[in-house]
Amino acid sequence: MRFVAPRSSSPSPERGSKVYKPNPQGRMIFGLRDADLTFDEDDSSDEDVRPPKRRPPRPWHADEVSDDEYDEIAIVEPLTYVPNPHGLPRTAAEQREIDDALVSIRLRCDYVDPVQEWQKNAQKEALNDASIKHKENLTRLHDIQLRAAQENVRRVAEVQRRQLEEVRNILENMKLSRQKEEEKCRREYEERDRALWSKVDKVIKDEEQKIAMQKAEEERQRKEEEERRAREEKRKKEEEEKRLAAERERQLQEQLAKAKKEKEEAEEKERLEAEKKIKVAEQESAEIRSQVGLSSAEDEWNEGRQMLQRLKTEVHPAIKADRALKTLRNQLRRQITPKVGQLTADAHQIDRVTHELQSILLPNPPHPPVLYTALLSALAKAFLLQAETEVTAKDDTALPIARVMVSLLISLPNFGDVLFARLVQRIGIWAVPFGAKPSPTATKEEKDAIMGVRREDTDNEKRLRRIRGVMTVFFCIMHTPHPQSLPEKYRLGRFWTYIARLASSRDLATTSVAVEIIRVALMVAGTQALRVWGRQWVKMLQLIDKGIDENSGPTRSLIGGEGIEGTAGRVRVKLEIQKALH
Repeated sequence: MRFVAPRSSSPSPERGSKVYKPNPQGRMIFGLRDADLTFDEDDSSDEDVRPPKRRPPRPWHADEVSDDEYDEIAIVEPLTYVPNPHGLPRTAAEQREIDDALVSIRLRCDYVDPVQEWQKNAQKEALNDASIKHKENLTRLHDIQLRAAQENVRRVAEVQRRQLEEVRNILENMKLSRQKEEEKCRREYEERDRALWSKVDKVIKDEEQKIAMQKAEEERQRKEEEERRAREEKRKKEEEEKRLAAERERQLQEQLAKAKKEKEEAEEKERLEAEKKIKVAEQESAEIRSQVGLSSAEDEWNEGRQMLQRLKTEVHPAIKADRALKTLRNQLRRQITPKVGQLTADAHQIDRVTHELQSILLPNPPHPPVLYTALLSALAKAFLLQAETEVTAKDDTALPIARVMVSLLISLPNFGDVLFARLVQRIGIWAVPFGAKPSPTATKEEKDAIMGVRREDTDNEKRLRRIRGVMTVFFCIMHTPHPQSLPEKYRLGRFWTYIARLASSRDLATTSVAVEIIRVALMVAGTQALRVWGRQWVKMLQLIDKGIDENSGPTRSLIGGEGIEGTAGRVRVKLEIQKALH
């Protein structure tokens, strides 16, 4: 690298040739008088003006001359100078002699040339300035390189983080695809196995029927022969017995008719009294609920069914009738479903999905009310389907789903009512819970819808897994804390109401679904409920424990029923109660 030293700011002395002129005042120049440069031994002055024979001090510009050479040029003899009175030009020899004399005088008088001193100082200052600027340039270059390296490291880390996130999403999608494929293969294998065994059983049954028919025919012929012989003997005896039996039957019918009439009168009296008590109790309960702002299980069931009926009869037909709204609804629904499927346990991912769903549902300007309600229905369905598939495989996936749903329940108007209607549609009476009775004219599909049975439920085990996944998310919503207030159906107090309703209904509690829901509730929020309600929750757990105790008595109805699923469910509930209390 080439460096250029700047010029020094000190002024440069001017140096030039001067014309020698005699000095009439006799001023000293370089220690000699200009008036008379002739040194003679016959001078009348008493003082000896000749310089003493000594070694003059070495000036800075004589460093390259050795000591011996410098001694030779030292002036030890007087200089003889003959002035030129006529002003004629000097010869070369004279001029050379004068120059030599001047050099000797400068060396003898320790003369320092200011031009050379200025040049030397200028070089030093320039070198110092160049060194300082060089160091500043190096420092600036080092800072630039360091910042560039840090920025490069940050960019690489960001790229790696995004790539890692993409790889995780791809792996999650691959895992979901593999699980779906395995589930599909398993169902196909089970269907083929059932079809094969049904064919085998049919063939065996046909052969058994043929053999049974042959044996029956032989036995029939033998019995006909015996009956023919015994028929005549029994005829007379039967006639007598018929007469006696008719008499006894007449008397018995009279007694039964009298007892039946008395029993019907007593039952009618008891029914009227019970209906009167129930009506009074219902009125008192309705007054208490209206005072505290609560609703009954039947009211909540009817509200969910009414909202579901409104979606089917008003919202969806209005969307289908408007081609533009239908196209926009389908486009936005295709944006909602993938975002729900992208949920993971990462907090940034949860916040990002929440903001994106809010921007879809609440744009500026807002959607028309019909389209907004339809989008709420599509969003609720997407969350419930995600719960049925993801949470069924792994319970931990319910937490991120619940966190997003809590934020949306607060920020999206009417989302709580639409979500509850979708819950009623997917799991039936277990969303309240409520022992709804189907009407006598209800079809099988209507009865299945009330009980939460779907067409895709090939067996009771699959139905249990699906309801368990939905209820896990439902309880996680109640369990998730939030600074703002949730709708009434999703608050923590709803947890107590749900368990109390389920445990107090004999028809619901004795099913395998009930014991599985209780287990999920205790797993999700059993410990938190103990901190909130204290001894009251302990009493509730003791009541449930008494309901699952198989040694409590032979006539007692057990929670979960008498089946294998109920027995296994009671064991799991027992373990959850122990965890909550310890």
